[in-house]
Amino acid sequence: MTDVIESIAQEGKGVRIRWESGASLFLSRALWREWPFGGEGAPVSPEEAESYFLPLQYSEALEYAVRLLAMRDHACGEVRRKLQARLYLPRAIERVMDKLIREQLLDDAAFAAKWAAYRARSGLGRARILQELRQKCVEGRLAERAVALDEAGQAQAKDAAVALACKLLRRYRDDPPNAAMRKLLSAMARRGYAYDESVRAVERAMAQEN
Repeated sequence: MTDVIESIAQEGKGVRIRWESGASLFLSRALWREWPFGGEGAPVSPEEAESYFLPLQYSEALEYAVRLLAMRDHACGEVRRKLQARLYLPRAIERVMDKLIREQLLDDAAFAAKWAAYRARSGLGRARILQELRQKCVEGRLAERAVALDEAGQAQAKDAAVALACKLLRRYRDDPPNAAMRKLLSAMARRGYAYDESVRAVERAMAQEN
């Protein structure tokens, strides 16, 4: 038997349609303007309404998700959560997620690696970075792997900086100490090392030399 629309009411930033069977559908104001099924008491099934609005919700949800990703990188779970908060149909959300993952606009492994590196450079420790990745809905194993890879990369970078500092110390060892240090730091700066990185590398290199 065909269901009947029980009520149509404003809700937040859209409109909620409820059926006598208890089913309901939320539409944004923009999509509500496309409603073709009549008002309260109209004999139309929830399935018919959902089928009609599924492609429209998909297009709207995809556009919203792309805007989110244009502002900053997101984890898959973040995007899904924000789409759910807008009350899109589950099937529309799944289609959007599939599209974004297929087009490589969403990649949790890459997101976790970038986030771990960025937050480590900000001076945060392992536990805090893992907590943040969990809050962003990154799966536990991916988060652990990203942090471990970043720690390994940082260790290799530090070792490379110390090796360069050792080489430069030997090159300038006959120069006056102040002049030698200026030349050494300038040489490291030309190779892309920040001042603080260079100083730490030189201190470790001098400790090794002694």
